[in-house]
Amino acid sequence: MKVRYAKKNEKEIAIKFWKDSFKDSEEQIKFYFDNIYNEKNYLVLEDNSKIVSSLHENDYIFNFNNESIKSKYIVGVSSHITMRNKGYMSKLLISMLENSKKKNMPFVFLTPINPKIYRKFDFEYF
Repeated sequence: MKVRYAKKNEKEIAIKFWKDSFKDSEEQIKFYFDNIYNEKNYLVLEDNSKIVSSLHENDYIFNFNNESIKSKYIVGVSSHITMRNKGYMSKLLISMLENSKKKNMPFVFLTPINPKIYRKFDFEYF
């Protein structure tokens, strides 16, 4: 297994993962992928050269007490339909969080559909 950032030609894979995993409208998906998506922020997990899980770790500036703090806002956390419940997402998310810690990033945000899923990774719902 290999964790890496997407290649330029993998945007269509990212769109398909999103459509298969979320109920966003075509308009919402188009907006995200036209205005926010960046392959440099699209983290994927490969197994046998096939992308099985992915997430988008978008840059986010958290302003606190007149200080700007760099952080990441995670969206689009998903696994291929046939690859769910195999622990792939855990491997990908742990890799992303470890990398954020190495970069001394004090906060990582996400808005989960089900907050309970992320508690084991020390996320808190507020």
